[in-house]
Amino acid sequence: MTIAKRSRVDQMFYWFHTRSGDLASKYSLKFDLVRNSLLLSPTDAAIIRLTVGQGDRSQDECQRLAERFMQTILPEVRKALPFDPI
Repeated sequence: MTIAKRSRVDQMFYWFHTRSGDLASKYSLKFDLVRNSLLLSPTDAAIIRLTVGQGDRSQDECQRLAERFMQTILPEVRKALPFDPI
């Protein structure tokens, strides 16, 4: 997602991490939460968001930078969450 304020432009990447795994849309998250509620399962969820200042970079460059960064820190992020995906 591209976000901007005045002359600053950033690229924002986000997804939801649940007991069912990683979900990319709010609709998938809602479905997962409803399903887990009906099955009397825990409905824990975390949003993971990363913002990259675009500056002179292209959107593709921002995405590659974000992917490299997330590959580095994702194991630690997952350890910090109170649940593991199935």
